[in-house]
Amino acid sequence: MDVVLGCAAAVAFAAAAGGAHDVSTLAHLVTFKSVNGDAGRRLSQALHPGNSNLAAIRPILGLLFILTVIAVGAVAYRVVTTALWGAGLGKWLLGLRVVIDDGPATTTQPPGWGRSWRRWLIPQGTGLIPLPATGLIAYLPALRDSRRRGLHDRAAGTLVIDVRR
Repeated sequence: MDVVLGCAAAVAFAAAAGGAHDVSTLAHLVTFKSVNGDAGRRLSQALHPGNSNLAAIRPILGLLFILTVIAVGAVAYRVVTTALWGAGLGKWLLGLRVVIDDGPATTTQPPGWGRSWRRWLIPQGTGLIPLPATGLIAYLPALRDSRRRGLHDRAAGTLVIDVRR
């Protein structure tokens, strides 16, 4: 749910700020971690040693601004909602909450800022490995854990619970 809403907001912002071409270029950048087409050629030419034509990278700077706003918004949403309420919109609708893992004494208290940042950072760190789907590495231990905790939950000392039970 959160991913769908986030993608829709990102596409709407990119279209409003830069147009349909920027949406296409951003989609390629996020999917393949590269810039293609005319924007890629201009970036390559501008970064070539000895080239002093910095105007060629102006479109790339526009894309960078759009991508930065989207990324800051996504991080703020994830960290703030987890820190304050223990859930974003998707978890809230499903009756799930991120809480502090105190073993048998686990309560429904939201994790707070430090734990929320750690919980967010761990999958980002594994995602920096330049191979497809490496961000999922942080979630693999959840398949063998009786309480379904991934590396991000273990590092942050958190647990996802179903408050409807």
